[in-house]
Amino acid sequence: GLDRRSLCHRGGAASLVEAGPGFAGSSASHRAHRVVPAVARAAEEDDFFRPVRDALGSKEADLEERVKTLSDSEANLEERVKTLSDSEAQLEAQVKDLSDAKATL
Repeated sequence: GLDRRSLCHRGGAASLVEAGPGFAGSSASHRAHRVVPAVARAAEEDDFFRPVRDALGSKEADLEERVKTLSDSEANLEERVKTLSDSEAQLEAQVKDLSDAKATL
């Protein structure tokens, strides 16, 4: 169990900190001394993962820009489809008119 350890939350990281046998009665400065290594480990982990987070953040921004570009392209294509559909309807009407005119000849 956690009888000799406590959970330390600092800077968004959680670390287990060893507690000595007299931990419950120890002074605040004594407890703070034990927390420092946990904070240092959390900072090291933060430094270790920072390049990965930065790269992922950059990749995320690139993907968001690509999604926006694709969304704009989709909107443009939908507009072209509507225009072509309208043109098709006009051509079908012209074909019908020509067929009707041919039938009356």
